[in-house]
Amino acid sequence: MCINITTQEKDRKYYEFDYFKRLFEEEYRLFKSRTARWIGIPEKIKKSNKTMRNNISFFILLSFLILFSSGCRKKTVSPLSDNLYEDSPFGFLGQYMDNSITEQTYAAYGGYSQIQATYVDLGVHWDRGSGRNGAATWGALENNIDGYRDQFNNYVNTAYKNDINLLITIDPGYSDKDYSDYLPSDLDAYAGFVRSLVQTYPAVKYWQIHNEVNGNVFWKDTPQNYALLVRATSEAIRENCPDCKIVLGSSINVDASGEALQIETYFEPFFQELNKTGNNYFDVFDYHFFAPKGYTPETYYRALDDGIASVRKLLQQYGYTDSEIWITETMIFTTDGMSSSEILNLPAEYQAISETQQASALFKTYITALSLGVKKIFWNKLTEGPWFDFMFNRCGLIRHPDISGSTDKKLAYFTCKLLVETLDGLDWESMDKIRDSNGINLFRLNNENNSAWIAWNDSTGPAQITISNIISGSIQVTEVIPDKTSGTYVYSQNYPDIFNTYTINVNDGTASITLDSIPVFIKEK
Repeated sequence: MCINITTQEKDRKYYEFDYFKRLFEEEYRLFKSRTARWIGIPEKIKKSNKTMRNNISFFILLSFLILFSSGCRKKTVSPLSDNLYEDSPFGFLGQYMDNSITEQTYAAYGGYSQIQATYVDLGVHWDRGSGRNGAATWGALENNIDGYRDQFNNYVNTAYKNDINLLITIDPGYSDKDYSDYLPSDLDAYAGFVRSLVQTYPAVKYWQIHNEVNGNVFWKDTPQNYALLVRATSEAIRENCPDCKIVLGSSINVDASGEALQIETYFEPFFQELNKTGNNYFDVFDYHFFAPKGYTPETYYRALDDGIASVRKLLQQYGYTDSEIWITETMIFTTDGMSSSEILNLPAEYQAISETQQASALFKTYITALSLGVKKIFWNKLTEGPWFDFMFNRCGLIRHPDISGSTDKKLAYFTCKLLVETLDGLDWESMDKIRDSNGINLFRLNNENNSAWIAWNDSTGPAQITISNIISGSIQVTEVIPDKTSGTYVYSQNYPDIFNTYTINVNDGTASITLDSIPVFIKEK
């Protein structure tokens, strides 16, 4: 006799069925394509393909319904593993979720479906569930507080079906109050929740253990107790999902006032405690990167060099040399529309940030991070909205009428789209920095067929650079920010012609380019 299937069991079985259905349909698609190419398909059979596919899908559905109703088998099957987008470095923080918080915000854009369409337009395939938007919060899920489990199920389900990879933050808070900033009093019960979590959601392969633990905002407990939380969480995940990746609960590079934080202060004692029982507790170190005091919107990306170096030193010192480094939160805001009191709360160097400066900062941060070996970089927000504070609310790439009076795309939106599309066709993991002097930054991407370069100029005036070892007879230079003061004046339908592009002839394998303040892509023609 079949036992009653719980809500979590139903969620898991949905992914098991969907996995086999998608796998079979992909094999059928490949078979049909190859057969047509090799021997040709008669016209009559071609016309019957749709009917055949519908019959096959119905047969699969019927077979699984019979299997589930007769046996209630408990084998957990992982989702498709050959995700073409898993290596993509681009993502956002908690915007692919349709819930009571996002519903009102997204109404200005035509609803949640338009947010989904925007991810497609940008070519972004990662989302990080955190806080109120997508975290796996213990009590909220287990007790379905305010329908949170239903919303979370929809989040995972929708992302999975649309090729959006999820990084889910696990939050040990157990009630509707904020008790998540200390170690749970019952670690065994918490570990049981984590085991159930990864069994229920096999579509999720990346799990993060809390958020910004060294910032004393979301986590206020000791480094030693965070090590205990990591150990309990990691063991529960490894036991039930050996191929899942565990992401450490993120560091942050600045405090609430914008002063730089030394991550060693918190993570040295953390690692000392964690390594008492081994060193296989996580796969990724997450380094949240924001503009620190003492820089400008044009130059704060330079703080990444020391920050990533500090992370690597810690990982090497404590036996995590092979761990990846991700940046799942980074941003800079625009200041138009801020009140005078809000502006005065900002460091002086960040009190007037234009759309052009935001777009330039986004581009420089991504390129610098990738050149330093960072594998993922998530911009904090796709849209403006009531997300956290007055800075977070304005870091989005699309305006919101309640924040800045319209739904126009900012210049950074178009820069991000160009960045995703351009790097998608290049071997970005081969990127080398070949010049960093006198304000000039020059990177080379070494591809099989031709080479590409990225350059920008941080000095106060134009500067000339010379590129050598060019094989082709000319190069194409593309400025990565549209020549407008605001995205309001950019017509999306004209993309990619919105970017200033020009050709330079090559002589004896070299070409000279004059750089101003706008970064450029350079490729052989």
